Amino acid sequence: MPYLIRAESTDFDDGNASLKVEIKNNGLGPAFIDEFKVFYKGEEMEAEEALEKALGSYIQNCQYGTMGSKSALAQNESKVILHVRFKAKSKDEIVPVKDLLSDLDLRIVYSSAYKATNELSTLANG
Repeated sequence: MPYLIRAESTDFDDGNASLKVEIKNNGLGPAFIDEFKVFYKGEEMEAEEALEKALGSYIQNCQYGTMGSKSALAQNESKVILHVRFKAKSKDEIVPVKDLLSDLDLRIVYSSAYKATNELSTLANG
């Protein structure tokens, strides 16, 4: 059975900082995406609108992707769904940007090759 997880990573090098959010299939077999929804403060909206509200001016330095129905993640495959790059004097400046993402949530419904359904959700009520 596929098993999706959300992972964050940060990087700081020579005045440049970045924050990455990715989805990874840590299970067995492919994960077929049935539904991909983005929420800002609990309200469902288009990914671009949610990111603009959450990130403010940082949106200018942002690359993002979504996963539509009929897309899939192979076993051990990952997909970057958000990558924010910005100038910073220290790695401590990553924390406030990371905090901005706390108002964003995801809900991904996916299924296995055998039609068993599962969900990755960061919403408080699942």
